[in-house]
Order: sequence, then structure tokens, then C-alpha cells
Amino acid sequence: MADTKISALSAGTQPAGTEEIPAVQGGATVKLTVTQVRPRVNRTGAAPTVSDDSAAGYTVGSVWVDTRVGYGYTYDLIDATAGAAVWKVRPIAFVYTTPGAATWNEPVGTFSGVLVEMVAGGGGGGSGRQGAAATVRCGGGGGAGGGRAGPFFIAAAALGVTETVTVGSGGPGGAAAGTADTSGNGGTAGANSSFGSHIRALGGGLGSGGTATTGTGGSSGTGEQAGSNGGTASTTGLVGVAGTASVGGGAGGGSGGGITSANATSGGGAGGGRWTVWGGAAGGTAGAVAGAGGPGPAAPTGSSQGGGGGGGGGSGSGVAGGAGAAGGVYGAGGGGGGASLNGFASGAGGAGSAGIVIVNVF
Repeated sequence: MADTKISALSAGTQPAGTEEIPAVQGGATVKLTVTQVRPRVNRTGAAPTVSDDSAAGYTVGSVWVDTRVGYGYTYDLIDATAGAAVWKVRPIAFVYTTPGAATWNEPVGTFSGVLVEMVAGGGGGGSGRQGAAATVRCGGGGGAGGGRAGPFFIAAAALGVTETVTVGSGGPGGAAAGTADTSGNGGTAGANSSFGSHIRALGGGLGSGGTATTGTGGSSGTGEQAGSNGGTASTTGLVGVAGTASVGGGAGGGSGGGITSANATSGGGAGGGRWTVWGGAAGGTAGAVAGAGGPGPAAPTGSSQGGGGGGGGGSGSGVAGGAGAAGGVYGAGGGGGGASLNGFASGAGGAGSAGIVIVNVF
């Protein structure tokens, strides 16, 4: 084979691996191909095997990128022994935020395991009661925050080839009461988040609809760190009660404002704030009389931190009640809706926010 001088290649030409370079070994001049003296980078829709070794032209330091959707792993060759190549996985984080089930695929190469953390979905707030003058009309209860779990280490040997990742959805808020002398509608509880059968966090409870006596706030979802309770509406139609601040999981939503038997209207309760350990942030603002609550603050994108609760809506007399606001991502409860007078719709409950699951491979 005739030698090809690397210097003779045209600009921008990548050596193919067969070009020969003179080298001195033991005092004698030998010829090495480009493949023998430099690592390779391979991008393909498959994982490397033990046969992708020195005999196949790979040297220690070669890189393999698995381009398949749902994989995305990058491998480094740390041992090129023929028939027994060892490819080590580079650390990577998979972040799942779409509610529902997804599939995590185990890498083929050498790795230690995964570190998993998650937040479950927050509960939706209840709507307020629509009722007659001179009666107590309570606002809807605030939805509770979803629980938080992790970081939790799972060794590679304990993992399946695939694992089901479930991101808990946020519960919708209760629909407004559109008929006279009708109690409000409860929200929907947030759904659980999980990674296979290894670890899970429980969704936040729903806020109940406002009645003539109460509007119960949702109960917190559990995990290594619990979510926070939603605010329970005043039993006498007074101002809404704030949701409980986060201590790791999602914060609770504020309850809706009620109307007293003396026909006095009131504002809603503020949403619970984000955990102070993570810098904190006030929850969604309380709705003024007949005003909507403010949305809960979001956690940093892609983090396993709980969001702030949605504010409760204020009650209305002669106008519709204010709607509760949505909880902020991740896993916060929605605010309760405000009560109203017959002939005017009550305020709808705010939606809880969806959770998140993070799988760190290393």
C-alpha cells in the first residue's frame, strides 16, 4: 500500500483511518494507520458491545454516542481488549415533566446506578358555594401540595432493562357552582410520581367545594418530605385562609373567600410559599373581593423543588365569585374559589400543578 501523507490531504478532509504514518519503534521505522494512533468517535443508533474493541479499530479514549430517542447515552472506552471491551457511561440526567408514564432505558456500558428524585402532583382547589342572601356561603378549600422523595440511590444491579417513570399530574380545580343554592364542587387530587417499584411520592389531596358550613382544604401528599395542606375555608363565611408553606414538597393553595349571614363579602386566602431552604417565595396572592387569586410561584426549571400554592378567589355579591389560581410547578395545590349570591356563578377552584421526576445516571 502506498503511503498517504497527512499533510497532503486537502483542507477539511478527515483521515479515514487507513492513511499510514511513519513511527520509530525499538530503533526501527514502522508504519501505523491513523486508526491505530487516535481514538475514534462513533455516533450511531445503537449501544456499544464488547466486540467494539481494538480489533474493530477502537482505542482507549474512543467515544460512542447512542443517538436513539430515549437513550442519548455517551460512552468512553476504558479497556479495548479484543472481545472484552469496556465502555463506561458518562453521567447524564433525564428530566421528566410530562404527566403520565414514560420509559427509562438502562445503559449497556459500565455504570454505578441512578440517583432518583421527584415531586408528586398537587391537588386542585374546590369552588365556592352559591347561595341565598342572609345565609352563610363558604369558599372552596385549597388543594394540597404533592409530596417529595429522594435523592434515592439505586444500584445498577437492582435496575431492570427498562423502568416505568410516572410523573404525577396536577388535579383540576372544581367547576364553579352555576345553580342557585348549590354547594361548590371539589377539586381532584394530584397523582403520584414514581420510578418503577423503587420509589414514589404521593399526590396532594383535593380541596372540597364550599358549603353552608365549610370548605375543607386538601391534605398533603407524603414522601420523604411531605407536601403542605391547603387552606380550609372559614365556617362562617369570613376571609379565606392561607395555604401552608412548603417544607420540601409542593405548597398548599389558599381557600376561597366566603359570605357571612350578614351578607359581608371577603377576600380569599394567599397560597402557601415555597420552602425557605431553597430561597423561598411568597405564595400566590389572595384574591380581593370578587377578584381572582394570584398564581403560585414556580420552582426553578428542572429542579426537584415544590412550587408555591395558588391564591384563593374572593367572594362576590351581585357579581361572580373570584376564581382560585393554579399552583406553581412543581406539585403545588390550587386555590379555592370564592362564594357567590344566587344568580351569580361562584368562583372555580384552581388547578394543582404537575410533578417532576429526575433520574441521574452515573
